[in-house]
Amino acid sequence: MLSALAEDRARIADLDAIISEMERSICALRVERELAQERLQSYKYPVLTLPNEVVSEIFLHFLPIYPRCPPLTGILSPTLLTLICRSWRDVALATPVLWRAISSSDTSEIPFAKQLEMSVIWLNRSRSCPLSFQMADGQSLSTHDEMTALLSTIIIPHHRRWEHLKLGLLPHSCLPAIASGPMPLLRHLDLALVEASDVAVVTVAFLELPLLRTAIVDCVTAAHAILPWAQLTSLSLDRVYPHECVPVLKQTPNLVHCTLWLFFFYGDDSSLFDELTLPCLEALTINNPGHVRVRVMKFLAKFNVPALRTLQIPERCLGPDIIRSLASFISNSGCKLNEGSICITGARTISEEAYRMAFPSIAKFCFTGQYHFYASEEMTEESSSEVEDDDD
Repeated sequence: MLSALAEDRARIADLDAIISEMERSICALRVERELAQERLQSYKYPVLTLPNEVVSEIFLHFLPIYPRCPPLTGILSPTLLTLICRSWRDVALATPVLWRAISSSDTSEIPFAKQLEMSVIWLNRSRSCPLSFQMADGQSLSTHDEMTALLSTIIIPHHRRWEHLKLGLLPHSCLPAIASGPMPLLRHLDLALVEASDVAVVTVAFLELPLLRTAIVDCVTAAHAILPWAQLTSLSLDRVYPHECVPVLKQTPNLVHCTLWLFFFYGDDSSLFDELTLPCLEALTINNPGHVRVRVMKFLAKFNVPALRTLQIPERCLGPDIIRSLASFISNSGCKLNEGSICITGARTISEEAYRMAFPSIAKFCFTGQYHFYASEEMTEESSSEVEDDDD
């Protein structure tokens, strides 16, 4: 019994010695750990040493170029910059220009109510910056309440800050609300409206738009919105008939760039239109979503555009005698295309060589469609038939 007790005492002494040695080792490890931690804390990542002004500029170049709008979330969104670290979040929230371009998308997985909430947050973060807003398809707003919310929380309260505004396919009943206040900073307006058969259409005059220079409007907007047409330098009329766009074009003496998406029907009689003079027009683009050729040239024959330098037009809009029609337009319009360029869009029945041989003095020709030589005879027959229909 006494020997067993002696053995336990000896074992305890051995364990105490081992524990003391381990405690010394642990103490040394703790000291080494603290030194390593101090070295880590003293290290500054190079990017975190940059002045906040430089970081803000880097952030600005991360986003799509203004006035293009970044997505509300995900890659290329300023929201992503707030999720990297606290330092970057502070810089992003203190940089108003990061939040000045806002988009609402019907293809987004974010519910509209959430998009609206996020847009309000962005508007607050943008402080007093001029704004860009884009909504491509207003028809995605399924209820009147959603439409009212958009107008009352986004568009109307900030009308003095809008610089670039794109609203697509909104009910035309929204026009009075959109035009209800002055927009002293607005430079670019892209507006498409949809008529409703059960609502009376009213004509609305926009108030103060002193800086507006570019407008993209559809037939409903062109007919029922009174804009400062005379101060525009760039105008796109989308899906309009000649009788709808002529009254507008007559009010645009300072127009430099013009794009026309033209519809035609048999009631359009170009003989009813007076000569249309656009003294400053340098670039004219014609698009025709239908298959009419002759009527476009009858319409364009009314144009007097002495400053024109660039013409873009589908070949099928040049009528049955393509080369002759183009030469007639150049001659009668008073333009100086010989010093500029012509772009023939869409499918062609005339080769590039034939164009260049017919117009050797044109500085530049470009072509976007394929040449279908086998279709020449067929298209000529269709054109001849079309001419006969016109004569009737």
